[in-house]
Amino acid sequence: LYIMYLIDKQRIIRKRRADLEQKDKEIKLKEEQFLEERKLKEQEIISLQNEKLEQQLQFKSQEMANLMINFTRKNEILIDIKHELYKISSAMKEDSSVKAKRMIITLNNRIDSNIASDDALKRFEEQFNLVHNNFIKKVKEKHTDLSTNELKMCAYVKMGLSSKEMAPLLNLSI
Repeated sequence: LYIMYLIDKQRIIRKRRADLEQKDKEIKLKEEQFLEERKLKEQEIISLQNEKLEQQLQFKSQEMANLMINFTRKNEILIDIKHELYKISSAMKEDSSVKAKRMIITLNNRIDSNIASDDALKRFEEQFNLVHNNFIKKVKEKHTDLSTNELKMCAYVKMGLSSKEMAPLLNLSI
């Protein structure tokens, strides 16, 4: 009986060890599955973040294009107003109204200063450099002899604008 008791005890011990080993294997397998799922979720999070960044980049690019289009339209309108003022001024040469002439000259000077204003251009350059990793700055460093219009053209090419879209922005013919 004692021998049977020892054999039975050994069998129970072996069975517990086998059960423990089986549970360890299951735990390791679940840990591996958890790590794989975690890795997949992290990759999904990264891809979603990249997608969000790309959308923000597209939004900023579109915002820059709209800013430049508005800037160009404003300048075109101001130039048209300036031409009309010249017509009025030349028509008023026959008239001797000094006060009206001074007002026209003052208005003309304000238009000139507004056209020459580089605030919108500076904002565009800042936004563009922000979106495109200091592209304009790098181009300026490599090619110091480029004019402002040539730098604008480089920026528009970088934005993917066609020559038809660039022409009005640069006040050039297609």
